[in-house]
Amino acid sequence: MKDPFSLFKLIACAIVAGLHGFPAGAADTTIALSTAQVQSLGVRTTVVADGAAAVAARHPGLVVVPDAQQRVVAAPLAGMVVTMRVNTGDTVRAGQLLATMSSAQAQELQHDTHVARSQAEMSSATLARDEALYREGLISLARLEASRAQASLAVDHLEERRRALEQAGGSTEGPGGDLRLYAPIAGVVLERQVVAGQRVDMAAPLLRLAALSSLWVEIHAPAALASSWRIGDPVGIAGSSATGRIIALGSTVDAASQSVVVRAQMQMGAPALRPGQAVEAWVVHREPGVLSVPSSAVLAMGDQSVVFVEAGTGRYSAVSVVTVGSAGAASAVRGLVAGSRIVVEGTAALKSLLATRPI
Repeated sequence: MKDPFSLFKLIACAIVAGLHGFPAGAADTTIALSTAQVQSLGVRTTVVADGAAAVAARHPGLVVVPDAQQRVVAAPLAGMVVTMRVNTGDTVRAGQLLATMSSAQAQELQHDTHVARSQAEMSSATLARDEALYREGLISLARLEASRAQASLAVDHLEERRRALEQAGGSTEGPGGDLRLYAPIAGVVLERQVVAGQRVDMAAPLLRLAALSSLWVEIHAPAALASSWRIGDPVGIAGSSATGRIIALGSTVDAASQSVVVRAQMQMGAPALRPGQAVEAWVVHREPGVLSVPSSAVLAMGDQSVVFVEAGTGRYSAVSVVTVGSAGAASAVRGLVAGSRIVVEGTAALKSLLATRPI
């Protein structure tokens, strides 16, 4: 620029230019500069890349454990809790002893098992004797077949009693009515609902275990926005390095909040996430018509956002855009055409020229 004072005046105007929008009554928002002026003002441009921009939006969410990773340890029979070997928050291994109970029903099962064993042994001895007698021709085949059937029924009855006792956590070797409950999976104790000495009914829940190898985050998002999300869109958690992806989109809308539940599968071993934790989740998705531009290209003019687009050599037009989101040095905007060349440096000077243009 040949006149140094003009350049000084231009920079001074930039201080107050942010208070103004497009000049009132201005029919043209295009600025024409000479090659020398472009160089003096440091105007530099770049091309807007094609393809929808990644837009990030934050919404409330809740950390939950997938149903398939949870187990409830319940009382197999009515009785009294004798000991509790674990507490909430404890890590347990599969097969670890969790609790013991005393149960009159278990004592009956133990008694029935002992009786069934005695009957099976007697039937087995009778069958062995009848087989010997049959070989000597002293009894008929019909009597031998009856002994075989009786022995088979006795064995089946014993196995049935033994399985019932084992499923209840009882043992034929332990004290009468003693039940031992073991961890069905490796994981963490999420809840403990009883204490030692408490009487419980059959099927009453005692403990809830969960494997925390992977977690879900259930995100509550506006229905209108969630409709643009897709399975596989990346998900992050504010204040955490945990990442994941959307695995399910709710098919119903909550009538009160007009939101849908979107489920995200977090990566294995997600740090600093705990079941029941309320979080702020962000979802990155591609939105048609939204393009990514450097944040330095987007300027505020009054209540509008504008980007200067190169309209020819030395000619720059202010185009109104809508900022959808921003992340670091990039902004996602709507209102530009892919392939356009936009100003990324020297924007403040162009803004001041436009704001101070005579009407």
